[in-house]
Amino acid sequence: MPASSHDMLSAKQNLIGFIGRYLAALVTHDPSSLPLADNVRFTENTKELPLGEGLWKTASEIKYRHCVADPVSGQVGLFSTLHEGDDRLTFLAARLKVEDEKITEIETLVSRYAGSDVAFKPKSLNTPHPLLTESVPEPERLPRDKMIAIADSYFEGLEKNTGEFVPLHDSCNRLENGLQTTNNPELGAFGSFKCRDQLPIFTYMTCVRDRRYVIADEELGIVWSMVMFDIPGNVKTADMPGYGVIELPARTQYPRSMLLAELFKIRGGLIHHIEAILTSVPLGTPAGWP
Repeated sequence: MPASSHDMLSAKQNLIGFIGRYLAALVTHDPSSLPLADNVRFTENTKELPLGEGLWKTASEIKYRHCVADPVSGQVGLFSTLHEGDDRLTFLAARLKVEDEKITEIETLVSRYAGSDVAFKPKSLNTPHPLLTESVPEPERLPRDKMIAIADSYFEGLEKNTGEFVPLHDSCNRLENGLQTTNNPELGAFGSFKCRDQLPIFTYMTCVRDRRYVIADEELGIVWSMVMFDIPGNVKTADMPGYGVIELPARTQYPRSMLLAELFKIRGGLIHHIEAILTSVPLGTPAGWP
């Protein structure tokens, strides 16, 4: 582990440099230009593929990028939008693991517009949310294990449909595929609640599994997770405390799992901002990584 803040910054910049090289290789469709370990493993939407397949065939111009690096785990994550094919915009979340200056793991989540997605706003991502790039004052920083425990409490709240024990700041908002899905009256009852008050609505999501906390940046207060949600499709209502029973949207009424890359901004022991890139996969799909 780096011995000083200067060393840590240098190690972060080095990892972020691997993202730059990865994106340059991606848009030129040439993975051979990367410094790859002999046993490098690549997945796209949980499926292991030969490196060079999938998005490698169609990616073109990168439009948006936000990186988070963790020298302790040797991993760096990316949230991005890019053009592919006929210039449609696509979301990309990517995780690289680097050992001895070689890339050993490439995990990608590709989310494309499916024709009925409400939460699909790639053009809204132009620059990272200010909270994601602000350093946390030292008195408000937490060690990585406590940050990860806080992030995990959010998934526990989702699974148990309660925000009672989740340390969410009152002003916290969540973005999913570029759309603000909390404190957003345009989404009706489903999206008009605060983060904490909204958690009881997720009755349709019965299991939050394969939770992996792959990146933690104590200085920025960011935890990067990869997770799977299971949606059986047969839950039609949610009982919202102080509001009553509401009908769930039609998009919650078909069986599927969802793969998510989800970021949490944590400061002073509270979650201040949540951001996710997500896509649907067949119900019960394995996560693809241990």
